[in-house]
Amino acid sequence: MPKQKLVVKGIEITIDDDKYISITDIAKRNDRARPAELIRRWLRNQSTINFLAPWEEVHNPNFKVAQMNHFKNYASLNRSG
Repeated sequence: MPKQKLVVKGIEITIDDDKYISITDIAKRNDRARPAELIRRWLRNQSTINFLAPWEEVHNPNFKVAQMNHFKNYASLNRSG
């Protein structure tokens, strides 16, 4: 079955069979040459970590709380401003 596509504000976003959207497609809108770098920065953001932690606890049977705490501490240490 071909992947589904969603168009939001002119950005074509892939949706996989599990109904997950492609953050790479979204990142290409802001930095076509290096979407991976934009995603890397987003994943280091404390707000992102705080958003993902509860989602992972609910949806990831292999979720490791201790590792998430490490990421939360790292994100807070690297917080600018």
